[in-house]
Amino acid sequence: MIKLGIVGFGVVGKSALSFLSRYRGDARLAELLGDVHYAIVIWDQRNLEHHEQEMLQAYGAQFIHESETSLDDFIFSCDKVLSSPGVDLQSVTYPHKKIVCELDFFGLFFKKPVIAITGSLGKTTTTIVFAKVLERLSAIMSTNTIFAKPHDHESLRVAVGGNIGTGMLDLAMQSDNFDCAVLELSSWQLERSKRFAPDIAVWTNLYPNHLDRHGTMLEYARAKYALIAQQTEQQYAVIPFDLLTGEVGQEICSWLDQSFVHIIVTSTDHITIDTVHQYVKNCIATVFIQDQDIIFDVFENNCLKQRMKLAQTSELLAVTFIENWLHIIGALYASYQSPDNLIRFLPDVVSEVLDNPYTKHRVEYFATVRDVDFYNDSKSTVIQATQAAVRKLSMQGRPIIIILGGLDKGVDRSALMTFLVNMRSIKKIYSFGKARDLVPSTYFSTLDEVVQDIMTVMQPHDVVLLSPSGASYDLFKNYQQRGDVFKELVLRYSDSV
Repeated sequence: MIKLGIVGFGVVGKSALSFLSRYRGDARLAELLGDVHYAIVIWDQRNLEHHEQEMLQAYGAQFIHESETSLDDFIFSCDKVLSSPGVDLQSVTYPHKKIVCELDFFGLFFKKPVIAITGSLGKTTTTIVFAKVLERLSAIMSTNTIFAKPHDHESLRVAVGGNIGTGMLDLAMQSDNFDCAVLELSSWQLERSKRFAPDIAVWTNLYPNHLDRHGTMLEYARAKYALIAQQTEQQYAVIPFDLLTGEVGQEICSWLDQSFVHIIVTSTDHITIDTVHQYVKNCIATVFIQDQDIIFDVFENNCLKQRMKLAQTSELLAVTFIENWLHIIGALYASYQSPDNLIRFLPDVVSEVLDNPYTKHRVEYFATVRDVDFYNDSKSTVIQATQAAVRKLSMQGRPIIIILGGLDKGVDRSALMTFLVNMRSIKKIYSFGKARDLVPSTYFSTLDEVVQDIMTVMQPHDVVLLSPSGASYDLFKNYQQRGDVFKELVLRYSDSV
């Protein structure tokens, strides 16, 4: 019997305890643990609440508090350790072979098709929109698909999980209830994965983020590439052309050069197969924009087999940024390999995602106060998200008052400030919380004070945008709470209009 440690008893820790207790003795676990018999020990920095203590007792697990044993000593004492992705182990000395990853457990037990999405920007929206479009398309398309649709269901039962929706190990335990899974995965979830290989991998982009944890862009990229690293020639990867030509593009190309996965390349500019082949092999299709049209090229033996115009960009922008749609279309082709049907059915399913709840907090219009429109873009935690939001709203031709804030996660935001200063649409810049060093901006310690001041300086026809470009954890539990608080602060003025 081995000693199996779980670091952190939050959402992942609780899910792991339930999962490992349920499958105790299952032969599949030996692939990761080396044994199917284990005693479970939980380590956390905080004191557990009463219901958590009851859960440990029900599952026969032991609890160790940080005050009793340091994290280093705890890991040293265990044979295997499953750590919550939110716990940074960079400063801990430990044999890497001890660490097991929840994503690898998921891959062992969830034997349905999996589409996994990662990136610095846009992965949540891409995940939710793709899942809804896939669900709708599956009701009207059934040929040439990687999915086995049960006859007693009109459409695929699509599970959304990972970083949003259902936790991965909970999803693994519920696999009989679904036909496929669409996962949003962060670099933290991917960085320790050694086995996970989704049927379709989507890597949306790579911008400076989480450098306080990963250290360099190369290491950040290496964590993201774990999504593709174990894929085979039977599987697909959707990647943007910018990824191949960016700061660490050369390294990414060298990694892909060792892979046999089928690659679909997206671009907001016209690209040819000859251009793509300068960077990667195994490209089977490209999705790009030409004269406001989305063009899909399919290749066979490195020659153009079929070219199609799928839609105009203006038809899709109401739902999400066009870059996200290019990734979604690439993943849909990998799912169905039927571009003709995509042309036929895509317009019909766009309306299905307009009520997507996860578009909240992403350039979300929510109020007009004294002829001033307010937008909540609290989900912006990187500078590129803020830039995209500003560009989108600038198309209205109205003055923009922007609010920045949050933790920079080791990223220099001076480039963002230069961008904003040079945007003619930007009327005034505010900052709050830990973002007191953003120059030039008007700083207040709280979001409440920022909103109060905006109410005194705004003028009819202005636009007010909360797009922090930083993590929310300086003042809020998460970006959702930050956005909700912003909306509450603004809406208290609406009754007096």
